[in-house]
Amino acid sequence: MDSESTFFEASKKKILDLNEKFTMTDEKSYLFTYDHFIRFFKEKEPLTEHDVIIGISFVYSWMPRILTIKTAGNGEVLKAVNNAREERRLNEKEMEILQKCFNNSLVGTSKFLHFVNLENYAIWDSNVNRFLKGDEPNQGEAMKKVENYVEYLEICDQLIKDDDVRGLIEEVKSQVKKLQKDSITGGIREGTNISDLRALELIFFTAGKEAKENKKQASPA
Repeated sequence: MDSESTFFEASKKKILDLNEKFTMTDEKSYLFTYDHFIRFFKEKEPLTEHDVIIGISFVYSWMPRILTIKTAGNGEVLKAVNNAREERRLNEKEMEILQKCFNNSLVGTSKFLHFVNLENYAIWDSNVNRFLKGDEPNQGEAMKKVENYVEYLEICDQLIKDDDVRGLIEEVKSQVKKLQKDSITGGIREGTNISDLRALELIFFTAGKEAKENKKQASPA
């Protein structure tokens, strides 16, 4: 069995182990802002320098660091941003162009790309990576490498096609829809229908965050 198959099988097992006990946490601020971020990008065609700056600023309201943005009006940046709306995924070079523009942060880039095209890009952060790979050494450096993000997307593609995983994905989508309607819009309107990739990432994020908190509580003071 090659390393990619091993990673897929290990990831699938972790997800299925959650199946009976997984519940979405009521992250009200994230659910509320997510809905608006998605709507913002849907209404823009094409994306301009102004849209990119506003959009990445949205993203950094979900980040612990202050944004430093470089050359948002650069032709290569705008071309890559608008290419991200297409069916094909950006290649590694295009992703690196955006990463360099957005604080050299691949996490921030992944969030921006998801808001631009929620069907094609999954959000990637340390909680997601922790769930999939554990507390691997040099995680910070690993998460700066575009090839690792591409590997993550490819594993996500395989998982959302897997019949055994579909049940939990649909359950998460249902839970999020209810949280959006009951807690965010006050029952006035439906929230955004999240994509399969977003549902899968929420599983990873929630479980990875819980594992981090459990480890912290178990550590001696």
